Parts: sequence; structure tokens; C-alpha cells
Amino acid sequence: MLLTITNNKKMCSYSISGNYSGYEFYHRLLSLVVLFVALVGCSLSGNVSRDGVGLAGVEVTLNSRETTVTDQNGNYRFNGVSIGNHRIALKPPPGYSGAASIDIDYQNVFAVSHGHDFNLLSDTERTLVSGSIIGTQEQEGSYVWRGVPFAQPPTDDLRWKATQDISPWTDNYIALANGSACAQLSGSSVWGSEDCLYLNVWTPDFSSIPAGDDRVPVMVWVHGGANVSGEGALYDGHALAARYGVIVVAINYRLGPFGWFSHPALRTSNNAAEDNSGNFGTLDIIKALEWVRVNIGEFGGDPNNVMVFGESAGAINLLSLLTSPKASATFSKAAIQSGLLAWSTRTEAEAFSDEGGRSSSSSNAISELLIADQLASDSIAARALQLSMSDVDMANYLHSKTTAELITAYANFDRLTFPSLIRDGVVLPDVEPLALFQTGAYHQVPVIIGTTLNESKPFILADPLFTTQPVGDDLLPTIKDENFYALADYYFSAFWKATGVDEIAQAMRLHQTSIYAYRFDWDEAPVLFDIDLSFVFGAAHTFEIPFVFGVGDGTSAESLFYSEENLPGRLYLNDHISSYWAEFAFNGSPGFGHNAELYIEWQPWQNGPQQERLLILDTPADGDIRMSPFVLSRSELQTELQLDTRFTTNEQKCQVYTRLFGSDSYAADNCSSL
Repeated sequence: MLLTITNNKKMCSYSISGNYSGYEFYHRLLSLVVLFVALVGCSLSGNVSRDGVGLAGVEVTLNSRETTVTDQNGNYRFNGVSIGNHRIALKPPPGYSGAASIDIDYQNVFAVSHGHDFNLLSDTERTLVSGSIIGTQEQEGSYVWRGVPFAQPPTDDLRWKATQDISPWTDNYIALANGSACAQLSGSSVWGSEDCLYLNVWTPDFSSIPAGDDRVPVMVWVHGGANVSGEGALYDGHALAARYGVIVVAINYRLGPFGWFSHPALRTSNNAAEDNSGNFGTLDIIKALEWVRVNIGEFGGDPNNVMVFGESAGAINLLSLLTSPKASATFSKAAIQSGLLAWSTRTEAEAFSDEGGRSSSSSNAISELLIADQLASDSIAARALQLSMSDVDMANYLHSKTTAELITAYANFDRLTFPSLIRDGVVLPDVEPLALFQTGAYHQVPVIIGTTLNESKPFILADPLFTTQPVGDDLLPTIKDENFYALADYYFSAFWKATGVDEIAQAMRLHQTSIYAYRFDWDEAPVLFDIDLSFVFGAAHTFEIPFVFGVGDGTSAESLFYSEENLPGRLYLNDHISSYWAEFAFNGSPGFGHNAELYIEWQPWQNGPQQERLLILDTPADGDIRMSPFVLSRSELQTELQLDTRFTTNEQKCQVYTRLFGSDSYAADNCSSL
């Protein structure tokens, strides 16, 4: 007998063929087995309930294409499901609005993937100013509300306008799905939406919601991504909430040309001053903090004890909030992770390049739009056309552009040159930002501020000056010269610390004592496919984030940088760093960590010579957590680089020097070959 059973793993279909003369019984038996597998395997199933009681007749959709309805017990099933990533979405039952969805990575077509449940819990109902919401319980007993709208969608007439309060709703809002990310470019694709002003909230499993003086601190996370990418939903606040008894909020804000866009045609005398500012992403962050102030008490949070924390562009935005008159009294402390004072003047944000504008200024971007629309043949013609258009015509043209058209107009620009945080004189002062800290013209709240040891490695890894980009099966770019790569990182990362931490801390110390500086040094990534990740990345930009959130032990998502060998060190740093951040949230000082559980006291920054001022965060195997007097200035770094003999060629030194310090007299005398 020849019998063949075929299973198409992509489509979950089965067929039986072959000669089976004399084997009728066995063939029928086997057919039943195959039919059983086809029926019970290759499917996704779950339940929809309210407080454990199944809800019948509720629509559930798979991948926005296939819809089913729950049975009398609230159960649903999708059969014939292919291998891959899927999304199951719940249509709100009568009396509810909002969104709920579950993302699934389905890999075993011979099994039922079950337990994809939507359980609406009465004890998660919270009454906000705008209406009631309902969430769910997740890891370590924490509660979460996802995709909570905190402002009006900034679409249509509200594009390039100040953030507006959310309109009230009457139904019970199901907050079980992340809100859309804000519109952004990913590779060559545009994803996200202009309707994106949502936030997520995690709380501990309170036996009763705290009130009055028992309310707990609130930690509001502002994500990074150069102000052109990212979303709050990428971050997981459950561990901080469950382990330390705080409330965590992660927010979205408008990005790229929707978040920061300044052009004379959009400024009118009929607009409010904030509408003319161009700092719409900044205003989104402030509106989210205002939402926290008026609503967080319903979750047990203290509106008078709000810590903002953020990394990279998030940290840059927090530095701006410290100086914004619009952000006054919206937060009481800030943790600034890998930030810089990176603001744009109106000219830099608006003008053509030869008139002082950045490469991705609004005028240059509009030229890209006009060329794409075939209204101009080249940049010269596009410029002439712009200058001929009235403000009304230009405003109408910009508002006529789709989300994708506006985003892709910036595809040819370096995203790190995007002009954000505009010195408009309303949302942000029209002053050099460092001067504001030097004079004390900022919100003098307790601050954590720091960098990683190798901030720059991810950026130079993508830079063709230092690496050859991957081809074929290569996982990573190939480093051309390891000595040059390491020296460039040393100077770029040191300059980041000097300007993004030390200068700011020294200025703030003139006016307050509650400043706590750190450097994150964990660089114990494994060797992977003969690639030494500890050298390639080191303690890279963003690497501290999982440890701050308390998921650096790998409980949230394993990383290629994590291994069994580095697990003990990760556990150690995970517990210490998250504990310091939590204690800072409670008391405005990281001290010995939460409940004084750690053995090293994080001491405040000092300006005096040889005074301990910097907390080094590392594992016991590599120097341990320790205080240090280490401080950098850009002038000292400049002199060090001028005298450095470790570069293989003078051209290499000059490449680094001119990127940091420009074409000064030293460069004119020593770098004529560039």
C-alpha cells in the first residue's frame, strides 16, 4: 500500500491519496485521525466574558478579514489559520466603545492556540473626566488600560494646531488595545496615523484604590525616536507598577512634520499663540501631563507627585519641558536619559538651506512635495514656485497633502537633522537653552540625568565612514577599522556626556542641589555568530531602558544581547536601576533605592574639584555600581582630541574632529586634506 497524507502548513488543508486495496478499515481510521487533527488543530480560539461570565453574540474578527460571533458561553474559534502573525479584534458589545485586540504569533498548525480571551473586569472600571473606561489584569498582577485617548484626534482642521481636550463619551470605553502609533516612516513604508494621541496606564493590584495621602507616585514615560519615530506602546510598565507600587503611564505624541512644523503660511492672526508655535508634539506631551493631573487620582495616583522620564528624543523633550512656561506644575521630577539640548530657531526650521535652514526645513520639504506632484521639475523651480504662492495658497496646498505624502517628503533627509523643538517664544523661549539653565530660568525640580558609555556606537555602526553595510546573509555592517571605530565612539560618546549631562548639571547646580547624574556601563553582550556584540555595541544608546523598566532580566522580551552567561549581571543591574528610579519617583532622591534596599547611596551632583558626582552603573564583574568624580567639558575633550596619537591617520582624526568642533582654526591648520 502506498498512502500519502499532505498537510499544507500555510493553509492548514489536508488530503489523502494512494492505493489502499485491502486496507479499507485502516484507511478510514486514518482518515478520521486526519479529520480530527484538521478540526481541532490549526485554529485560534478564546472567550469573551464580563467578570468571568461569557458574553454571547459578540463579533470577533481575525486580521480585519474573517469575522465570527461568540456562542452562548462566550467562546469563539477561527479554523484553518495559517502560520504567522495574526491579530484578533473584539467589536465592542452594546453599551461599550473603544478597542480590544490580541496579537498572536501562531507557529503550530497541529495544535489549537487557545486562551486568547477578552475578559472585561468590573473592578477595572474607572470614571474619567471624559467618561468611564474598563481595562484588564496582566503580568505580575498589574492592571492595564491601553489605548486611552487623552486629546482630540489632531486631524483635518486640527492638523498643525495646538492639542485640544478630548471630547466626552457616554459608553463604557474598552481600553484593551494599544492606540495607533503616530504617523512615521519605517524603511520605505509609512505606518501609523495622524489619529494617535493615546496613552497606556499600568497600576499595581490595589486591594482598594488609594485616596488622599495614600495615593502613589506616577511615572510618565516619553518615548524616543529622534522625534520622527517610536510609540509609547513599545514599552512595558507592568514590572515597575507591580514591584514598586507606582503607576506608570506611556504616551504618544505627534512626530515629524505633524509634531514640529513651522512655516509662515500656517501662522495667522486668527490663530491662538500656541497654534502658531510649530511645537505641536511638545504641546501633545503637555496635554498628556494635564490629562494625568485631572484623571490619575481615579487610578490611585497622586497628581502632585508626577515623575516624567524619557530617553533620547524623549529626554530632549523633557529638557524642553523644564524650560516651557506651558509645562509649569505638570510634573514634579524628571529623569533624563541620553538627552541633549537640541533646539531649532525659526530660521533653521523654515528657511532654504542657503539661507540658514536645516536640510529638512519646511521650505526644503515643500520643494520635495512640489517635485513629487510634478508641479516643479527641480529644486530651483520648486523654490521659485514657493516664493510665488500666497500664504493662503500655500496653507491650502499643505492641508491637501495626505499623511503619506507629507511623511515621504522627508524620506531623502537625514532624520537626525529634522528641526524639532522650535524656539517660538511661546511654548519654548527664544533663547539658547543652556543659558536658561545657567540663569535658573527653568522649573527647578529634582532631576536624574545621564548617558550610556557607548551612546554613539549604534549611529556609527550605520555610518559608511566607519562600516560597510550588510549584504546577502550578513547580520550586521562590517567594521572597516576597529581602532578608528572605537576612537570615534569614545569621542562622540564623551562629547554627548559633556554636553548632555555635565554642562547641564553644572548649570543647574548653581540653583539647586537635587541633581543626580549617572553613566550606564553594561557591555556584557555575548558573541553571536562570531560577532563580538560587546565590542560592536558596548553599552549602547537605549540599552539602559529595559533595566529602568525592571524587565532587563528578560521577563518581557528576550534580546540577542541577553544570554545565560550575562543573566546574573543583568538581574543585579535590573534590580538596582529600577529600584533607584522608583525611589526617585517616591521621594525625589534615588538614595539607597526603594525602601533603602541597596548598599550604594546615589549622591547628588557636585561642582567642586574631585567631588563624587556621577553614579557608574555596572555589574560586580566589571567594577560594580560606584560613585565617581569623573566630569568632562567640551574644551578639555577638544584638547585631548587634538593631542591624541592613537589614530592610524591624520585624516581619521580630522573626520572625528570636524564633526564635533567644525572648521575652526585647528581644523584649518591640520585638516586641509578633507
